Amino acid sequence: MRKMMWTVKVKPGKLEETIAAGKAHIAASRLEPGCVSFDFYVNVDGSDTFLSVEEFKDQAALDAHRKTPHFLAFVPVVLEANLESLSMEWIDPPDEANPIP
Repeated sequence: MRKMMWTVKVKPGKLEETIAAGKAHIAASRLEPGCVSFDFYVNVDGSDTFLSVEEFKDQAALDAHRKTPHFLAFVPVVLEANLESLSMEWIDPPDEANPIP
């Protein structure tokens, strides 16, 4: 499984525009056969920040996602134009190799 968290800060005043443009991307991503989950949260502190938590069944599914028309229309066009900062973390659920302490 490939799971990642994106924390994105957009340029001041660009959050609503970015979210509106991202709705089609989110909806289409959730329909991809390799998508396990695709969640989106807006920070309530007024900081023009959002969090996306995405999970794909494997690396091949993630690679396929990055080639979809909705990804290519949103991420390189809208998101990059409005981006102020980005933090990405790869996360995995605990298992035998990575147990919860």
